[in-house]
Amino acid sequence: MNDRIHADTIDNCLQRLPNSLFVLTASHNDRRTGVLVRWVQQCAAGPAMITIGMCLGQAIEPLIRESRHFALCHVGNDDRFWPRKLLESPRPGDDPFVSLVSSVAPSGSPIVSRTDWY
Repeated sequence: MNDRIHADTIDNCLQRLPNSLFVLTASHNDRRTGVLVRWVQQCAAGPAMITIGMCLGQAIEPLIRESRHFALCHVGNDDRFWPRKLLESPRPGDDPFVSLVSSVAPSGSPIVSRTDWY
């Protein structure tokens, strides 16, 4: 019983953390990709910095490291398109933005449609 109370307390605390859905995009040379992330939080104000939590081994990691840029696009919690599109299992090297409406940030990272970008 005590373990259950402890688990409920942890769940209650976790539900209070900021949680939203974002598409993190990056581009380098002729490659570009995006990944869904839920954990984004400001960690410093001057200079402005954020932390992003995602699983290791994402295809976006080397693109961010090589280009030193990325775009963060906020997706509405009721949007089902981007989660479905980015959770599909594309072949390595496939561009998930081909044939989709998107623009390009000054850094070269894709800005996906139907989102707010930062």
